[in-house]
Amino acid sequence: MWFIRRHMRRHRTAGMSVPQYRALCVLEGNGPVSLSMLADLLGASQPTASRLVGGLVSRGYVARRTCSDDRRQCTLLLTPKGRARMDHAREVNQKALADQIAHLDPAVQSKIIETMHTLRDVFSPATR
Repeated sequence: MWFIRRHMRRHRTAGMSVPQYRALCVLEGNGPVSLSMLADLLGASQPTASRLVGGLVSRGYVARRTCSDDRRQCTLLLTPKGRARMDHAREVNQKALADQIAHLDPAVQSKIIETMHTLRDVFSPATR
Protein backbone atom coordinates (compact mmCIF):
# COMPACT_ATOMS: atom_id res chain seq x y z
CA MET A 1 0.00 0.00 0.00
CA TRP A 2 2.89 2.35 0.72
CA PHE A 3 4.12 1.98 -2.86
CA ILE A 4 0.64 2.59 -4.31
CA ARG A 5 0.05 5.66 -2.13
CA ARG A 6 3.44 7.10 -3.09
CA HIS A 7 2.87 6.36 -6.77
CA MET A 8 -0.59 7.94 -6.73
CA ARG A 9 0.65 11.03 -4.90
CA ARG A 10 3.48 11.51 -7.39
CA HIS A 11 1.37 10.96 -10.47
CA ARG A 12 -2.16 11.76 -9.31
CA THR A 13 -3.15 8.46 -10.91
CA ALA A 14 -6.27 8.80 -13.04
CA GLY A 15 -6.80 12.31 -11.73
CA MET A 16 -7.67 11.10 -8.23
CA SER A 17 -6.21 11.60 -4.80
CA VAL A 18 -5.43 8.62 -2.59
CA PRO A 19 -8.45 9.28 -0.32
CA GLN A 20 -10.75 9.49 -3.36
CA TYR A 21 -9.38 6.21 -4.69
CA ARG A 22 -9.84 4.57 -1.30
CA ALA A 23 -13.43 5.79 -1.12
CA LEU A 24 -14.18 4.30 -4.53
CA CYS A 25 -12.56 1.02 -3.45
CA VAL A 26 -14.77 0.96 -0.33
CA LEU A 27 -17.87 1.52 -2.42
CA GLU A 28 -16.81 -1.16 -4.88
CA GLY A 29 -16.17 -3.70 -2.13
CA ASN A 30 -19.15 -2.94 0.08
CA GLY A 31 -21.90 -1.92 -2.28
CA PRO A 32 -24.13 1.03 -1.44
CA VAL A 33 -23.24 2.43 1.99
CA SER A 34 -24.30 5.36 4.13
CA LEU A 35 -22.03 8.34 4.62
CA SER A 36 -21.40 7.36 8.23
CA MET A 37 -20.44 3.82 7.20
CA LEU A 38 -18.10 5.17 4.52
CA ALA A 39 -16.49 7.47 7.08
CA ASP A 40 -16.02 4.53 9.47
CA LEU A 41 -14.53 2.31 6.76
CA LEU A 42 -12.14 5.08 5.70
CA GLY A 43 -11.23 5.97 9.29
CA ALA A 44 -12.35 9.54 8.66
CA SER A 45 -14.77 11.94 10.31
CA GLN A 46 -18.20 12.40 8.76
CA PRO A 47 -17.42 16.00 7.68
CA THR A 48 -14.24 14.81 5.97
CA ALA A 49 -16.07 11.96 4.26
CA SER A 50 -18.83 14.36 3.24
CA ARG A 51 -16.34 16.72 1.54
CA LEU A 52 -14.68 13.77 -0.16
CA VAL A 53 -18.00 12.41 -1.39
CA GLY A 54 -19.07 15.86 -2.58
CA GLY A 55 -16.08 15.99 -4.92
CA LEU A 56 -16.70 12.47 -6.18
CA VAL A 57 -20.40 13.22 -6.78
CA SER A 58 -19.59 16.43 -8.67
CA ARG A 59 -17.25 14.46 -10.96
CA GLY A 60 -19.90 11.81 -11.57
CA TYR A 61 -17.98 8.98 -9.85
CA VAL A 62 -20.43 8.49 -6.98
CA ALA A 63 -24.22 8.83 -6.80
CA ARG A 64 -26.31 9.68 -3.77
CA ARG A 65 -29.64 7.89 -3.41
CA THR A 66 -32.16 9.13 -0.88
CA CYS A 67 -33.61 6.37 1.30
CA SER A 68 -37.32 5.91 0.72
CA ASP A 69 -38.15 5.40 4.40
CA ASP A 70 -36.03 8.30 5.78
CA ARG A 71 -35.39 11.25 3.46
CA ARG A 72 -32.62 12.49 5.79
CA GLN A 73 -30.60 9.38 4.99
CA CYS A 74 -28.91 8.57 1.72
CA THR A 75 -26.80 5.76 0.36
CA LEU A 76 -23.72 6.20 -1.75
CA LEU A 77 -22.92 4.03 -4.71
CA LEU A 78 -20.29 3.81 -7.38
CA THR A 79 -21.43 4.98 -10.82
CA PRO A 80 -20.31 3.35 -14.07
CA LYS A 81 -18.07 6.39 -14.64
CA GLY A 82 -16.59 5.93 -11.15
CA ARG A 83 -16.00 2.24 -11.77
CA ALA A 84 -14.26 3.01 -15.07
CA ARG A 85 -12.04 5.65 -13.41
CA MET A 86 -11.19 3.29 -10.58
CA ASP A 87 -10.46 0.42 -12.98
CA HIS A 88 -8.11 2.71 -14.91
CA ALA A 89 -6.32 3.78 -11.72
CA ARG A 90 -6.01 0.13 -10.68
CA GLU A 91 -4.49 -0.77 -14.08
CA VAL A 92 -1.98 2.08 -13.83
CA ASN A 93 -1.01 1.03 -10.30
CA GLN A 94 -0.70 -2.64 -11.27
CA LYS A 95 1.57 -1.69 -14.17
CA ALA A 96 3.73 0.38 -11.84
CA LEU A 97 4.00 -2.58 -9.45
CA ALA A 98 4.83 -4.93 -12.34
CA ASP A 99 7.53 -2.54 -13.52
CA GLN A 100 9.02 -2.54 -10.02
CA ILE A 101 9.45 -6.31 -9.96
CA ALA A 102 10.25 -6.80 -13.67
CA HIS A 103 13.99 -6.95 -13.02
CA LEU A 104 13.66 -9.76 -10.48
CA ASP A 105 14.29 -13.41 -11.25
CA PRO A 106 11.13 -15.07 -12.66
CA ALA A 107 10.98 -17.48 -9.69
CA VAL A 108 10.99 -14.56 -7.27
CA GLN A 109 8.33 -12.79 -9.36
CA SER A 110 6.15 -15.90 -9.16
CA LYS A 111 6.50 -16.01 -5.37
CA ILE A 112 5.57 -12.34 -5.09
CA ILE A 113 2.53 -12.80 -7.32
CA GLU A 114 1.43 -15.88 -5.40
CA THR A 115 1.79 -14.00 -2.11
CA MET A 116 -0.21 -11.06 -3.46
CA HIS A 117 -3.01 -13.43 -4.51
CA THR A 118 -3.00 -14.95 -1.02
CA LEU A 119 -3.19 -11.50 0.58
CA ARG A 120 -6.04 -10.52 -1.75
CA ASP A 121 -7.94 -13.63 -0.69
CA VAL A 122 -7.27 -13.02 3.00
CA PHE A 123 -8.30 -9.36 2.90
CA SER A 124 -11.12 -9.49 0.35
CA PRO A 125 -14.52 -8.26 1.57
CA ALA A 126 -15.99 -11.76 1.10
CA THR A 127 -13.69 -13.16 3.81
CA ARG A 128 -14.41 -10.52 6.45
